[in-house]
Parts: sequence; structure tokens; C-alpha cells
Amino acid sequence: KEMRKFQELVIRGPYEKLRRLPDEIEKRLTDGWSRKATLRDPRDPSTEVYPFHCESGLERDEADLWMFLSDSNELRVSNITPTRLRELSFGQYNLILNEFSEKFAVPAAEEMGLQAIISKADVTIRDLLPPEVARALEDFSNFANKRTGASHPCDKERWKAFVIGAHRAHSELDASTLRRWLIEEAGWPVDGSDHLAVQYEEGRSLLEENEHQLQD
Repeated sequence: KEMRKFQELVIRGPYEKLRRLPDEIEKRLTDGWSRKATLRDPRDPSTEVYPFHCESGLERDEADLWMFLSDSNELRVSNITPTRLRELSFGQYNLILNEFSEKFAVPAAEEMGLQAIISKADVTIRDLLPPEVARALEDFSNFANKRTGASHPCDKERWKAFVIGAHRAHSELDASTLRRWLIEEAGWPVDGSDHLAVQYEEGRSLLEENEHQLQD
């Protein structure tokens, strides 16, 4: 079964070209779109932030779209925040992202020889995980006692195998999507799913930090 997901736009290429791309996008903006002043990410001053704004339209809601550029040779739309609504639905979010991508960002990127990738709106767990890692997650879920929060030692070993596998595969599965899968597809209670999602995020973060330390 497929799950609706917030789509992502990632543009890859040489850092200096990526820095010029927002200027090229700005030249193409029409139909209620505009660019706002470049910012610095307060959490990481080395990351430049390029905000764009769209007015409300026939189907589109008024919102700010945020592109982030770090030194990883990736320019990424990290979020779209509504101006008037409390939050955007998957459909509202993806509509804005696709309009920005198809009309402005992707044509400008391709003209500069950059690679633009838009993720799918509807995904299954096997779109986000390699087959062996998906099986590890399914084995954990099928054998674990959902009422006791997977506290058995065998459950913990299966969970570790899944998290390590997701890390090694550099999986795009995020904690919120994992939580939804546990609830919607695997039948886990909300509390248990919340706990596992936090464990997953913490585990991935710890493994990444360990990898960075070993490389240093």
C-alpha cells in the first residue's frame, strides 16, 4: 500500500553553480511568485538559505518556500511554510513544490547543467528501503509484541538490525514516515510508534556521528 509523502526537490552540482542558481530562478518567476532576501541558517552559519514566496492562487495557498545550500554540493527545498494556514496538507505542499520545480527551478538548473531530482508523492516502504532492510523492518514488526513495546531481547536485536541496515544503506526513510508506516500499515499503537520513531531517529544520528568520528 502506498503512503502520501511530502515531496522533495534536490539539485546537485558544483557549489559555485548552485550558489548562482537562485538568481537564475528569480529571473523566471511569474504568477505571484517572488524571491525574498538570502539568509544564514542560525543553526549552521555556513548554510545559505534562499526563501521564495508565492501568493495564493486558484488552487495554491500563500506560502514561503525555503531552499538550503550547505557545502555538500546539494541545493535542497527543505520546507514550505504556509502564511495563513496552520499547516499544509500533503496535496497543498506538493502542488506548490511541483509548480516551483516545473516552472522555474528545474528549467534553470538544466540550463546550467545541474541535476534536479524530485521525489515521488506516493511511496511504499520498499521505495525507501533496500529489500533486505525492508525485510528486517517487516520481520521486527511481525514478530514483536506490539502491546509491550517490543521489549523482548529478540525484538531488540531485530530492531538493531533494521536501524543499522537503514544507516548502511543511507536510506531516505525519515522518522515521521516510519511512524506512519508502523501505525497505518503494521498496526502498531500510536504510543509505541512514537517511541520507535524517536529511537530510530536517535539511532541513525548516533551511527552517523560515530561514522564521522571514525573518518576524522
